[in-house]
Amino acid sequence: MTCVSVVTSTRADWGLLRPLCQRMQNEASVDFKLIVTGTHLSEHFGNTVSEIITDGFSEYIEVPFIEHCDQSMALLASTAMSHFSNVLAELQPDLLIVLGDRFEILSVVYAAYLSKIPVVHLHGGELTQGAMDDAIRHCISKLASLHFVSTEDYRRRVIQMGEQPHTVFVSGALGLENIYEHGALTSDECFKSLELSVAGDYVMLTYHPETLDNSDQVEQIDRIFEALIKNTPFCIVGSYPNVDEGANDVIKRLNHWERKHPERIFLVASFGRQRYLSLVKHAQFVIGNSSSGILEVPSFHVPTINVGDRQKGRIRADSVIDTSGSLDSLTEAIAVALNPEFLTKIKGQSNPYQVSDSPSAIIIEQLRKVDYRPKLIKEFYDIPLKEGNDVNHR
Repeated sequence: MTCVSVVTSTRADWGLLRPLCQRMQNEASVDFKLIVTGTHLSEHFGNTVSEIITDGFSEYIEVPFIEHCDQSMALLASTAMSHFSNVLAELQPDLLIVLGDRFEILSVVYAAYLSKIPVVHLHGGELTQGAMDDAIRHCISKLASLHFVSTEDYRRRVIQMGEQPHTVFVSGALGLENIYEHGALTSDECFKSLELSVAGDYVMLTYHPETLDNSDQVEQIDRIFEALIKNTPFCIVGSYPNVDEGANDVIKRLNHWERKHPERIFLVASFGRQRYLSLVKHAQFVIGNSSSGILEVPSFHVPTINVGDRQKGRIRADSVIDTSGSLDSLTEAIAVALNPEFLTKIKGQSNPYQVSDSPSAIIIEQLRKVDYRPKLIKEFYDIPLKEGNDVNHR
């Protein structure tokens, strides 16, 4: 029997990994081990391990490394690597599956690589040029042996980094599977379960620190709320960011605005996957800089106002409205998001991350076909140069 471990560290990646974990858990030839870490185990960030238990995964390995949200990323990363090294030495999985671009995921992947444990990387090849995650994601890809990406463009990019074409597969965005698997709750049901007294129409806000330049996080949040308060009559429903450098400042400013406008602004640490997707379905629009606004929200034909550079470089659907984050650009973006002609236009759009209704099934099927123990020493794949193309040309 093959031992396969999957690592989840945030509410965001669990929402994507859950369908795959369920399929993996049902594979008769697999000894499945779920490793839970990061903000899942932090009360400050909603203690979202409870969602994992609710989803039927009561047996898991805890790897706590966050003591408080003001710790430096470098210290957290080194602590995470130390803890993961011990856990992997004990588990000795034949294969480790990870998703995305978090700093703690790089820590576990590096520990796995040094322990000679092959890694499968999900959602590689993407670009988020306004965040430190961009370089981290590419580092993870270079340490991984197998890759499942969300679009053909991202497959080409992973191959461009020297990965062998036969190790890179297109599965689509994993988070889209949740949309087709669960029936939506009403917004009233969601708010009742969250103990929020939201009345009427609303917009959804998720704002994460821009880790490459977090010098004006407070000012950026101020501009978002000023634009929403001034240009819409809607309630604003938001959640806390991930644990990144600057997260505590973001949370403090969000709380400041909630205290300032308690009748319009409602915050929670975490929505939970089903509530989040249900609320998106009924929202006037989504605003902020979360990857979900790019990958998942377009499938609901709901506008996304994408603020700043955190998601710069990702492929976009027509429903995504990019804004620099200035007050004027936010005001213009809100007007577009509420324009009836724009809303009619995006109802017929396709989501570029939609490959099938079940990306996890694609991944499982491919894993059945390939060796669970791919080579750790990889041959670099050189893309042939076109005739007349000189690499030394400047």
